[in-house]
Amino acid sequence: MHHLEKRQATQAGLSAHLKALGLDSIKAYRTWCRSNNLSESLQKSSTQRRKELKNKSRIDFENSAKDSIDLKGNSAGIIREIGAGRLEKNQITHPGLRKVFDLIANSCQSDGRRQLFTRVLIAAVHQGDFLDLNPVIELFGHAKGNTLLDGLYAITGHEDRWIRAPESWQPAHRSLHRRFSELVRHIFAHYSVPTFMDSAWFAGDHGNDQQRWFIHLGQGGNIRTAALPIAYTKKMSHLFLQAPNNYAVIHALRWGQILALGGSKELVGHINATFLGERLEHEDFWKSVIHFFINNPMLDSSYVGPIVEYVNNRKFVSLENSMDDGAEAAKGPPDPGFSMKGRKTEPMIDLVDEWHVGLSRERRTATGTWSPCGIPAFEYLEDVDNTDHVVKWTITELLSRKEIFDEGKAMKHCVRSYVQSSTKGIKSVWSVQREDTETHHRKRVLTIAVKNDVRKVVQARGKCNAMAGIRPNSQRESTVLRRDLELLEQGRRIMKLWGNENDITVPFYT
Repeated sequence: MHHLEKRQATQAGLSAHLKALGLDSIKAYRTWCRSNNLSESLQKSSTQRRKELKNKSRIDFENSAKDSIDLKGNSAGIIREIGAGRLEKNQITHPGLRKVFDLIANSCQSDGRRQLFTRVLIAAVHQGDFLDLNPVIELFGHAKGNTLLDGLYAITGHEDRWIRAPESWQPAHRSLHRRFSELVRHIFAHYSVPTFMDSAWFAGDHGNDQQRWFIHLGQGGNIRTAALPIAYTKKMSHLFLQAPNNYAVIHALRWGQILALGGSKELVGHINATFLGERLEHEDFWKSVIHFFINNPMLDSSYVGPIVEYVNNRKFVSLENSMDDGAEAAKGPPDPGFSMKGRKTEPMIDLVDEWHVGLSRERRTATGTWSPCGIPAFEYLEDVDNTDHVVKWTITELLSRKEIFDEGKAMKHCVRSYVQSSTKGIKSVWSVQREDTETHHRKRVLTIAVKNDVRKVVQARGKCNAMAGIRPNSQRESTVLRRDLELLEQGRRIMKLWGNENDITVPFYT
């Protein structure tokens, strides 16, 4: 029976793939593959199908727009025409060139900025396909600003710090990402700049300060003197430069800060998995929270995220108060004077646990529902140890307060805190479950939170807030069994498959 189920699952996946390609039959799909020198096989992996979708815009453009203005000249010539205002958007079919038009029309507020952007663009497209619109920094997903074109545009915002002209750049690497790294260093840097600093150019509206830090380093400055919103010491700046290359800028700043204060790399990972890895604000206070974790190394590391969330909700997050007419009126945070001074681990754990219990009690009045976010659910059939035994993995969106409360109660974590953002469509919550197809026994394995606008996983926790990839200490062994941890690793693998199928970013730290 499981072979039939596998065929059905494969067929469902193929149908979804045909729909995404805009094709209405297998015959049409085979014809499309044949005309574009692609394999006509229907048994393709998810990676092969993603490549077909990734190339769809380019293939359609090359096959159906041969007479368009885009192909009457090279990209550099068309960019000059756009920059000079001699083209209308409806004359342009190439997605990358249409984005160029939008950036020039909507973002370049002066002739000087438009001319600079045109210069940088032409220098870049002479050396590679910088019109590619795929996300550049994996951690940022589909956030605004995370394309090569956005990075090139950001360069023009610091023209007063240019030390070389973009036209004199000659690339040494084939990778587009590496070529961007070369170009931005060619324009701004006399000295070495860590690879992770490249993320500054793709951070959208939040990137301007980080770009100035990049330039400061590249022109011989020390990160300590870069006007950071966080107090940095000589030791921190030394460690900062050693942060992993796959970090973003704020991750690296936390790396230097926490390690210099005496914290562990594991603590860095847990802190960066919270919103503290995404923004720098109220840093004097959050430094006291980080000190709390460092001074209590025996604290179960699975409590780091919940404590940060609890403290933030107490001190900074405004409550919403229902008025008589049913409207929502903003209130201040519950305890804006909250301090970490004198806090002990056991009382803090009690406060967090009591908070979770309080959230769980609200389940009795959990009546709200909301619409799906639009991301597809997921099913995956898997053989167990090369036997005929099959398990079914599912990833399902939770669409009501009751479903989220039930998930939190069963998994013993604080997913309830996502109800408000789920109601507003800002985030969505998903349950990863594993079902034995013979016994029909189901087990919750992982709870996922996704930021919908950028399709990025912002949290993924197992039972008792366990994180995949983090081995338990002796204190946690009693609450999270080794079998649960193995399932957690499997659940993370299934989450990544789901992410790959639906273009959802799954950061390395989740």
